[in-house]
Amino acid sequence: MLLAKLENASFLKKLFLSLLAMSMAAIILLTTFLQVSYHHSVSALTHRFFQNLLSQSNYSITYMNELAERLASSLSYNRSVVGFLNAQETDSLQTVCTHREVNSIVLPLTYVDSVYLYNKKLDLMLDTKTGVQSTLDGFYDQTVARKIAGFDGAGETACVPFVHDSVYGGKTTSVYSYMFPSRDREGEMTSAYVINIRMDVLMKSLREINANNEYVKFVVAGPDGDFLSGSPFEDPESTAQLHQLVDGTISTERSGDGQNAPLRSRKYLAAFTSDNSNGWYIFALIPRAHIFRDMITTTSVCLSLALLLAAACVLVSRKLARKLNHPVEVVTRIAQGETPPDGSLDALKAREFQYLASVLSEMREQKQEYIQYVDRTQDLVRQEFLKDFFCGMTVYTPQQVRPRLEALDCVWVLERPLRMCLFSIDNYADFAQNNNPRERWALRFAVINVATELLRKHFLCEMVQCSSNKFVAILDGGDAPASLLESTLEEVLALIKTHLGFTLTAAYGTVF
Repeated sequence: MLLAKLENASFLKKLFLSLLAMSMAAIILLTTFLQVSYHHSVSALTHRFFQNLLSQSNYSITYMNELAERLASSLSYNRSVVGFLNAQETDSLQTVCTHREVNSIVLPLTYVDSVYLYNKKLDLMLDTKTGVQSTLDGFYDQTVARKIAGFDGAGETACVPFVHDSVYGGKTTSVYSYMFPSRDREGEMTSAYVINIRMDVLMKSLREINANNEYVKFVVAGPDGDFLSGSPFEDPESTAQLHQLVDGTISTERSGDGQNAPLRSRKYLAAFTSDNSNGWYIFALIPRAHIFRDMITTTSVCLSLALLLAAACVLVSRKLARKLNHPVEVVTRIAQGETPPDGSLDALKAREFQYLASVLSEMREQKQEYIQYVDRTQDLVRQEFLKDFFCGMTVYTPQQVRPRLEALDCVWVLERPLRMCLFSIDNYADFAQNNNPRERWALRFAVINVATELLRKHFLCEMVQCSSNKFVAILDGGDAPASLLESTLEEVLALIKTHLGFTLTAAYGTVF
């Protein structure tokens, strides 16, 4: 239906729609290509930058390990600590001195929660934070006690901490525990340091590296997928979904490129890294709406500009279509026989349209001249035939005359009753003697036109000139009364006398 309407539409409408379709297609294709390219480039750069920024977070783990190692190195050179770890028998004074020395070292280090010293020979465990000392089996932090009891030094890395909760006095503290054993020549463990680092130290370092961005959420997971830093989300549903994301990422070992992570009703850009000495996985999540806010804003602005450009294209296409359609409109009006407006031909700047318009104008003028010539010729032929038919001496049969009368549109002469009126111009001889042929012709033409026009108001009429001053009117008699004909003849005589100054003599015959 739409195609049918478009086929029957004007050239202006088709031209406008064509220009509009081409411009809109170009705008849509160009906008789509630029938007896709921009989105792909920004996404790739953002993911790469996010991953590179996250990779720097591995330094937080390295930094925490180095802090523990430096503290362990510092303790290993302390005379009181060495004396406690190598003591052969229980010495309370030695224990107090050791407790005081360790506290003096640890007190300025806010990242350290506590230090455990274990003397295997005496089976004595000292907590320098609380001052508690007991056997390994009776020590309140049994997680560390079991680790020390089962530590044989074979195939284990002392620098890799383990996460556990230390409960003392009804208060639970989550810490990273580093265990540094001392061995004898045979490789047997003789003593050990256990340095407990606060869990918030790692998260604080991660946030500082990422400029304390409040939108970024971090989670640290071990090789088995267990969280080593707690969940950044408070609701259980988001935490469960985050566990699934971490387990799936660790099991598939996907690359570090950014990935979409829908958590509840919000989408996050997630990335991870495990390039650290502990083999831990550091996951970072940031809301996509936040990180791609500029891109969304830019896209919205581009779409607005595209709409404005589309509106401009509509106006330009309409103006251009009218400008291109103007020559066609002028040529069409000329072809339809209408007279073009003044200056319209001069506005046709294209040579082809100017030539076509000039040719059509000449053809129209020639057609008008031809029509006038045909009409004039037809009148002459009619006059000659009717003159010969009614006033001549030739006799025609109806079969001979009918085709010619039909061609002259005078067949009613054979089919209807007729009347004949004779007009004679009075004193024409004097007028002819004193005037030239053109003036005589003008007089006859005026008389014939006036008589013919008035008679044709009431009758079918054909006028035949018999001589230079006499004319015969062939009238359709029909049912018209003689009084109507007489009144019409009186009107003709009066009009010619009034306006031309000539008198006529008129006579008419009965119906035949």
